[in-house]
Amino acid sequence: MTKMPGDFASVTAGRCGRKAASALALLCGIVALSTSASAVAAPSCDAACLTRLADEYLRHLAANDPSGLPLGTHFRASENAKTIRLGEGAWGKATGVAQQQVLVEPDKGEVVAYSLLKLKHGNVAAYAVRLKVTGQLIAEAEALNGNTEISAAQMAKSSVNAVGGATPIPAAQRMSRQSLVNTAEHFFKALKSGNEASGRFAPDCYRIDGVYRATCVGTVHEGAPGNLRPRNVRTFLVDPALGLVGSFFFLDMYGMKPIPDLPTAPPEIHLYSVVLTRVENDKIVAVWEIATQVQKDSRSPFESR
Repeated sequence: MTKMPGDFASVTAGRCGRKAASALALLCGIVALSTSASAVAAPSCDAACLTRLADEYLRHLAANDPSGLPLGTHFRASENAKTIRLGEGAWGKATGVAQQQVLVEPDKGEVVAYSLLKLKHGNVAAYAVRLKVTGQLIAEAEALNGNTEISAAQMAKSSVNAVGGATPIPAAQRMSRQSLVNTAEHFFKALKSGNEASGRFAPDCYRIDGVYRATCVGTVHEGAPGNLRPRNVRTFLVDPALGLVGSFFFLDMYGMKPIPDLPTAPPEIHLYSVVLTRVENDKIVAVWEIATQVQKDSRSPFESR
């Protein structure tokens, strides 16, 4: 805000201290509010700032040392849909980051890091965390710690290294935010219907399910139509430059078919998932998903935000 000349400021301040005409009183209020807002305005956090904070958060997590993180006064954290304190959950289990994809939306002050963490005993596990940033302080950390691990040797032979490294889409081919969201929603529609016949999936579309490669919808999410019921879908940020849409959701699964990782399928399974959907030319080309099993009717502590 431009500083007012001293004589005008002093006259205005003097008159605000006395009863004045309604027009002058209104002016005094505007001056006071503007000055107050300028005094408390926090610096913004652009894409580079958000990316830096995500990297910093993961470094502190790997070191099992939350001290020094730029946290807001009312900071809150959760992991796998449960409120935690920093130092709990994945903290203390990781030693570094094998791969990651960072998705930012500066207008919302949010960033998600979708990562493969190196664990102390040598394995690798999928992990994602959404950070809400106010000014340049972290206000929220919503994490999902996948419960499937693979060895470093397995990862070297796997296609899971497709996680991360999404290249920017040429400016002329980028879709609008809403168009990206509309296309990404077909992933959830396909879960309900049990097929990918909507025409919104590229022929070579693939999904990285935690640490395994699969088709975009099938393999793990197999079952009769109607047995898969996604709920509480929250699309929390979109990056048109990378064609990525990030969403948290719960998936209630009923009457599941046996799969290699689960030869004796229980009558129902309830999952909490984060998914990054890559969209190009109005087609879903890749889906990166991390899921963990939760109690029935679970909700995220951040759903009401």
